[in-house]
Amino acid sequence: DSFFVTITMLGDLLPMTALCLVVCAILAIARKWDSLAFFATNVILAVVCVQALKFIFAVPRPGAETLVPGSFSFPSAHSFCSLIVFGMIGLLIFRALNRKGVSYNVAIVPGIILVIFAILIGISRIYVGVHWPSDVLGGWLLAGMWLPFASALYTVGARKVVLSKAAEEQPEQ
Repeated sequence: DSFFVTITMLGDLLPMTALCLVVCAILAIARKWDSLAFFATNVILAVVCVQALKFIFAVPRPGAETLVPGSFSFPSAHSFCSLIVFGMIGLLIFRALNRKGVSYNVAIVPGIILVIFAILIGISRIYVGVHWPSDVLGGWLLAGMWLPFASALYTVGARKVVLSKAAEEQPEQ
């Protein structure tokens, strides 16, 4: 019990906010403004989106006595937001390692570990009895659609910046 309670608490608002602020600070110190904008924008949009969806669907939580009074169940914000946050951190780590010449098979390992941790957070929400399995699955599916789309936009944007910088650096003929 204590394992899953601890895991579910790590997906709570305060620890996730602290993690996001640390990531934003690291990106700001490194002057990775595009990565900072990508990360912060996606986190803010994800939180707004999942809260809006909760009110649209208004699914009650399981059981008469819930550990989370006054909030709806579908989709699971813990499942959705943890997968978004950890998925984006994994992407940022992957890109940083890849730029340093680390092989794909090695660079992807931190992202896989982070996604597994996000999956554990979702499972813990069912285990502690605050979500139906469909809530968690819904959160994961939404994040699973969100992440590739956001990552593609980020990658295309980064390529445009690189190409425009390369074009500026070429001498005129």
